[in-house]
Amino acid sequence: MKKLILMLMLCAPVAAFAQKFGHVNAQEVMASMPEFLKAKGEIEPRPRSLKTNSKLCKKN
Repeated sequence: MKKLILMLMLCAPVAAFAQKFGHVNAQEVMASMPEFLKAKGEIEPRPRSLKTNSKLCKKN
């Protein structure tokens, strides 16, 4: 009987803790943030300009 009570006492906190997990769709959250969209718009043209700069450097 003591083993059963001890087992229940050990498993109860684990079961309560396991219910606190969830899933977040990070892409959806970031897409809905205007700051993310603004930063993405500022970053996207940069690789193109770096490629053109590197081509100019290679020619010289």
